[in-house]
Amino acid sequence: MERSYTQLTKDELCKLRFTKDSHLLSELSAFSFSSGNIKLGRGSLTLELSSENENVIIRMGSIIKRLYNNFPQISAVEKNQPKKHIIYKMDIKPDSPEGQMLFEIGLLEGVGEDYSFGTINKKVFQGEGCFEASLRGAFLGCGVLCNPEKSYRLEFVLSHNEFAEFLYNSLLEKGMNAKFVNRKERNVVFFEQIEYVSDTLIMSGATNTMMQIENVCVNKAMKNNINRTGNCIVANIQKTVNASQRQTEDINALLKAGVKLTKHLKEACDLRLNNPNVSLSELSEISGISKSALNKRYIKIRKMREELK
Repeated sequence: MERSYTQLTKDELCKLRFTKDSHLLSELSAFSFSSGNIKLGRGSLTLELSSENENVIIRMGSIIKRLYNNFPQISAVEKNQPKKHIIYKMDIKPDSPEGQMLFEIGLLEGVGEDYSFGTINKKVFQGEGCFEASLRGAFLGCGVLCNPEKSYRLEFVLSHNEFAEFLYNSLLEKGMNAKFVNRKERNVVFFEQIEYVSDTLIMSGATNTMMQIENVCVNKAMKNNINRTGNCIVANIQKTVNASQRQTEDINALLKAGVKLTKHLKEACDLRLNNPNVSLSELSEISGISKSALNKRYIKIRKMREELK
């Protein structure tokens, strides 16, 4: 089955090499806020990270291993709604080695077992290259890229209100014309202009996908130009046919009525009757009479026919 542009983008991002720890923390943080789900149990809390893409969850596990020296256990759960698919999950508990992450990114605040929900630690995204890494994490968590054959649109579909507003405002500060809407209790930050879609893909690291989209844009532009040219040709042909038919009808009406014509008008009549399917420009070339002069003669013939009526 052909993979969607969303899947292709996520597959490409998952193959990117690890860089600085600060970048990895930004990516993991954005993924956690965009894909994470808080589960509350008997006096305990768990952050569940999940994805339908196995490569995505493996990448996040590998980042956690790099940062906290522990690879969380991954489980696979089969779902039947809306269609049969598999969800890959891993749980992050505050008291686990990687649980430190929950406090570093601002999801929780406090110490030991005495903690509460916190606010986003924006410092995680402020280092050089960190914002770009956060775009990558956000796309891996909740990004949607439409087929450019149908629409130029890239979305981040978020349930975490604070992170949605942070991402939206950060994009605006970067000069990117992002839009923000609420859809079915979700926050959607999105672009509809191809230049911002391309910029987002480049910043996140999905350059191959960006090039594919740019190629689609070029091909669409060429097809549209060909269609416009073809439509213009057809329109011009139809215009020529209509003008020729109208002039022929005018001439025949005058001849049938026995109207006396000047030498110049008779010359124009013969020229049209002998060349019923050519344009005014072509008649001008055939006869050596200027296009303007011929047009005036046919206008005169039209007025004479109107006078007959």
